[in-house]
Amino acid sequence: MRRAFLTAVLAAGLVATGCSGGSSSAGRVPGPATVRATPEPDSTTTAGPFYRPPSPLPAARPGTLIRDQGVITAAGQQAWRILYHSRGPTGADIAVSGIVVAPAGAAPAGGRKVIVYGHATVGIADRCAPSSYTNPLTAIIDSSQLLGAGYAVVATDYPGLGTPGTHPLYVAGGEGRAMLDAARAARSLPTIGAGAETVLLGYSQGGQAALAAGALAASYAPDLHVHGVFAAAPVVDVPATLRTMNAHSGAGYTLQATLGDAAVDPRADADRVLTAAGRNLARQAADECSGTILDEADQLAYDQIFSTDPIRTSPFREDFAAQAAATQRAGMPPLDIVQGGADVTVPPPATATAVRRLCALHNTVRYTTYPAANHATVIPASVIAMMGWIADRFADRPAPTSCPPT
Repeated sequence: MRRAFLTAVLAAGLVATGCSGGSSSAGRVPGPATVRATPEPDSTTTAGPFYRPPSPLPAARPGTLIRDQGVITAAGQQAWRILYHSRGPTGADIAVSGIVVAPAGAAPAGGRKVIVYGHATVGIADRCAPSSYTNPLTAIIDSSQLLGAGYAVVATDYPGLGTPGTHPLYVAGGEGRAMLDAARAARSLPTIGAGAETVLLGYSQGGQAALAAGALAASYAPDLHVHGVFAAAPVVDVPATLRTMNAHSGAGYTLQATLGDAAVDPRADADRVLTAAGRNLARQAADECSGTILDEADQLAYDQIFSTDPIRTSPFREDFAAQAAATQRAGMPPLDIVQGGADVTVPPPATATAVRRLCALHNTVRYTTYPAANHATVIPASVIAMMGWIADRFADRPAPTSCPPT
């Protein structure tokens, strides 16, 4: 089957590939290209011994560093893989991996300001962990601009990517805690000089994670000074996003989300909603990243993968729907949310609805839509405004808002 690929060169030099068109058997709706927003590992990349924590894992506070490993990176930079304690979707003490990168040289007085980055969907298999890539910085959008501004950048892999267990894709609470605990762990690397001043930045799945981290920050990580949250095309309404992705890029994302939910909810039995072909694809998803799973799922109609639609079936239906609440709470730091009007991965109406709810909860929200931007191009469309907004947050300038007066 012919698949057309879009290449979008983002402002940081990140190459993102996406797909349009597709199999008529999969019930596609023609439209702008959907995007694989994060590059995948090459065939030699594996999540090796570094990612295996002690077993049993000794108890420790969230954000405690378990180990670190230097990473070869570009001139003028310094980088480490990290393995650290966090609290997973069920609240259990788990090990999570990630990467820390900063400009070379001594940190300024008072420590470096920190950007905590949440990546887009890469899959649920260990080998998909971005920190394990041959060049892990390719998974951090606009890393060159962030580093050029003097920030330390900390990127989490989220629970279950690289480390033991299946990654609970789109389960927001564990993602949010992993982001906050990554910032804490980075402070244990003396050469980085990371301080407590933090901005959370996420894209797509990472936008969901950043919003969840912002919702948790005051209660879960009061030791961090979270100045703001920037979320690009965030997955705030999981059911609506899955339906959109089903229409434009096939059932691969819904399959991975179903398997991720089954990994944390003992009531969720993925086999019960999968066909024999779907179960075979699920076995592949345990070893392969999203691109491969999307390609394989693209060969099949939705009902050839699912015997019952999980988006409409308990407990998956309730679990998917429950994730929105984790991203929309009162008392969040200032928010900057951007959305492409031509996005056929994250539906613009879902983002607009989330913004209205965040405003109704008396948060400060700047919301910007870029009518011509799709899921790939919303970042280059917004990068100048993003960098200015981040600088203003660290400078403690008043945050702009799009919310109506109350």
